Amino acid sequence: ALAADGKLLVKHHRLDKTTLQMFSVDLEVMFSKDPFLSGDKASLPGIRANETREVALPLDVAETSVELPESFRQGNVLVSATADQRQVLKVLDSRALETVRQPLDRTIQVFDTASRLPLPRTYVKVYVEGRNGEAVFHKDGYTDLRGKFDYLSHTGSELGEIRRIAVLTSHPEKGSRVEVFDL
Repeated sequence: ALAADGKLLVKHHRLDKTTLQMFSVDLEVMFSKDPFLSGDKASLPGIRANETREVALPLDVAETSVELPESFRQGNVLVSATADQRQVLKVLDSRALETVRQPLDRTIQVFDTASRLPLPRTYVKVYVEGRNGEAVFHKDGYTDLRGKFDYLSHTGSELGEIRRIAVLTSHPEKGSRVEVFDL
């Protein structure tokens, strides 16, 4: 996981080392291929990692903190951790922006994490999962001056058929993040 201080937090049990590969990713492209980030379509990119390092894992603790390069501290990174023939892939999204869902209004509001100010003109892309389990593009657009976006209203959609919603928020300076929630 990406810790609040920008470090990578590796949780482990009975492992003495791991190899980390870090790839800068376009989260919107990954989101469009697998909006609910189920991981079944996730695989290592066919390119060389931006950074690879071997990390020693002390056996007497369950978590190890790893210093990340400055360019990876804001998120939008695919991390592969390999140890003892096992591989875990995790997408670290941006911690520089925060979204607050307001279910009664059917809106989300996007904030700058540091200043707590709303972020207008932030791109939002929404996919929905119906009762049949199929992910379908629902809508996209930009937040208003208050940093708000109506994620649910859509002409012709059957709201009763929606099980889950996946929302990508993307800001040109603050990065991107994905959130999934049940309706």
